[in-house]
Formats: sequence, C-alpha cells, structure tokens
Amino acid sequence: EYGVDGAMIATAAEKNGSCFRAQADGGLAGWREVTEVHTKLAMEVGNKFGNTKYTQNQMIPGKRETLQLLIKAKSYTQLCRALGHDALLEKARETDLYLDLSPDGEKVSKKAKKRANASALAAGGNSGQDRVNQAVKTMSARGVQKSAELPQASVALPT
Repeated sequence: EYGVDGAMIATAAEKNGSCFRAQADGGLAGWREVTEVHTKLAMEVGNKFGNTKYTQNQMIPGKRETLQLLIKAKSYTQLCRALGHDALLEKARETDLYLDLSPDGEKVSKKAKKRANASALAAGGNSGQDRVNQAVKTMSARGVQKSAELPQASVALPT
C-alpha cells in the first residue's frame, strides 16, 4: 500500500537521535552532543521551553547532577548553564526574551501579566483600565490645533 518493504519503531531514537548516523559520520553521539544540537535547534524554531526540557530530560541517562540542574531550569538560559552549553548562552537569552521567559528564572505573576495586557483589558470591557497610570497629555502635545491655527480652505465654502 505504501511502497515500502519494511517499517521500524525507533524507540532508541527517542533518547538519542544520532542512532541513525553512519559510522563514517561519527556514529552514535554522546548525550551532551545530542542535547547541545537539540537545544540549538529548539531555540532556532522558538520551541516551547517545557517541551524542550521534557525531551532533554529523556536524553540524559541516570540521575546525574546535571539532570537535577535541568529539572530546576525555568528558561533556556538556565538550561544551557545546567548542561554546560556556554556557546549557546547568547542565543538562549534572545530566545527567552522572545518567549517571554525570564533568563534568570524569575516568575512573572499571572496578575501582573493581565495588568500589562491592554488588549485583554479592552476585550474584557475594561479599556479604560490600561490608561489609569498614563499621564494626561495636553491638546498641543497630542497634535490638536486651535481653530485660529487651522489652515483655511482655498475655496470659499457656502454658508
């Protein structure tokens, strides 16, 4: 039906995707190399941090100290530090900012996020709430001209 002679379920590939790499290309890679490549690719596509953390948790063998540091990580920056991927730290910071993660792992409360989301306030009927803390601008600061300053029409208008 599909034009193939056989199929395979690759459970080993879940832990180490390099199992398909030919010996000429280096063969099976260690978990550190695999996690570094995986982290780099995940950051390039903006993968959700929780998904990346879960899959890397599957790749690290045993109960190493590194695994414990990975479990505590709350951002790509912390993940790269935990795994020793220092070459990826700058990209990790950029990805954290793109995904609204704190590089230091500080959690932003849901309440603070809601207060900062003007469009959600407007959708909830509280459009004025997002302007509560804004300073009132004078009319001239907003570009409003007095009637004497308005340009006059070059053609006489009927009255």
